[in-house]
Amino acid sequence: MGQASPVVSAARIETLDVVRGFASFGIFLMNIEFFNRSISGIGEGMPLGLTGLDWFASWFIAYFVRGKFWTILSLLFGMGFAVMLTRAGLGAQHHHLVTRWLL
Repeated sequence: MGQASPVVSAARIETLDVVRGFASFGIFLMNIEFFNRSISGIGEGMPLGLTGLDWFASWFIAYFVRGKFWTILSLLFGMGFAVMLTRAGLGAQHHHLVTRWLL
């Protein structure tokens, strides 16, 4: 194996970077909603009594953001890890080394 070094920008997969940024923004939205609640209000769904833009923002996060972006980011992490192993020359033939790294 050769010397480890960063990937040149021409060899980066921009699509993965864009989707990873999108997923990070979704997690940011989830965290804003999470940190604006009291401990007892976590997991209760949409708060009662919201109107206007507050209601729309809470509805949007509840139905389009919550729980979906962790899955996307996890999938992208796995894809990035697979690309890294492929480029390093550690494909399927060295799966025992990968398992040991993860443990």
